[in-house]
Amino acid sequence: MRLVLGESLGYTILWFGLEVMRGELRVAETPTVQDGRPSVALSASAMSTGLVHHLFSVEDTLSTRVDPHTVLPAQFEFTLRHGKHRTEERVLFDHAGRRAVSTRHAEPLAIPPDARDLLTVYYYLRTVPIIEGRTLTGQFVAQGALWPLTATVHRRGMLTIPRGTFPAWEVEVETPWLEPYIRRKTLWLWVSEDAARVPLMARVKLPLGWLTALLDDCRPSWPTSAESP
Repeated sequence: MRLVLGESLGYTILWFGLEVMRGELRVAETPTVQDGRPSVALSASAMSTGLVHHLFSVEDTLSTRVDPHTVLPAQFEFTLRHGKHRTEERVLFDHAGRRAVSTRHAEPLAIPPDARDLLTVYYYLRTVPIIEGRTLTGQFVAQGALWPLTATVHRRGMLTIPRGTFPAWEVEVETPWLEPYIRRKTLWLWVSEDAARVPLMARVKLPLGWLTALLDDCRPSWPTSAESP
């Protein structure tokens, strides 16, 4: 899988079966040139909806610029608004110099040559071959620190979501970065079996119940479903 220019993925996010948020992932329609190199903009957002938004609003936005071939980031920015709490960060990556400069850390961070950010680590996982039992490892920069991540492919199966039934791989993603937010370090991800590797569903265990994201909008096209000829 390579980055699909113009790709837009929309998600309904549920808690105890009720919609509490909307999420979106986007790839820019056209690449640009940054510092003499090709660059593609990626973005993600999540916003609380309905009554939840009035009781405890959540507005998260992430954006990054990446090399379209390596999916390595050049510049990453995020803003997290949870109720009255607001967190911001901007990270500049120097992969040749193996360092990253974050607004959340006074000194440059030493990084491995393939270090990523919160958003590009997700897109990178979509580019690698999926083999049952395979475990991938990596590191990403967030909140002024370098965090480890592992992704283990468990099994292939049929996943049914409101938009249809799809052949999918179940992937367990672990990183301690999640623990302050959900008191767990594991995210479960189901991606389509076809070459697009589209994330169909994601789940995290909260202290009370599960938070589940279900794909409900996929452009320019949906992955191959069980009903496809």
